[in-house]
Amino acid sequence: MSFIIQKKGKTANTYEVYVGETNNIGRRTLQHLDDDPRERKDWERLANVDEVKMLVIGHEHFNKSLTLDIENRLMLYLSSVDAVKKIK
Repeated sequence: MSFIIQKKGKTANTYEVYVGETNNIGRRTLQHLDDDPRERKDWERLANVDEVKMLVIGHEHFNKSLTLDIENRLMLYLSSVDAVKKIK
């Protein structure tokens, strides 16, 4: 599965996004929320904000290659959006 986590940016109509991929979305989400804030400032901010959205893209027939391709294309597409100020 590929996923996007977004939160509002520091200025109006802007966003910070995190794009990732995983085989186990439940485990990976808990890892990001429980472990990563202790080591990473970006996840500390995401874990402590009320308005965060997570979009998951997946299907039982997606293989690792397709999932990585989706992740890379999402990062490419989002980098062209003016409202997106940070991509991790």
